[in-house]
Amino acid sequence: MDGTSRPLAVEPPAPAARGNEALDWTLAFSDIKKLVNAGGRERPEARYRAPLEAAGLCGKHARETPSFYRIFEAVPA
Repeated sequence: MDGTSRPLAVEPPAPAARGNEALDWTLAFSDIKKLVNAGGRERPEARYRAPLEAAGLCGKHARETPSFYRIFEAVPA
């Protein structure tokens, strides 16, 4: 990866507080799919930093989208 690369992750971060029944159900179903298929689960936005730092990257932006997904952009540290 050169200095101009910008890795992106498109993920629905887990909300800080639960309470929206439709969103809670959607995220719970997403957690189950991730656990079954990839051994993972939803993370709050702040927990995206640790894997980026472990890979020698730092988070630059978390961009909103019209859906509940966010686009996380990283840059070399």
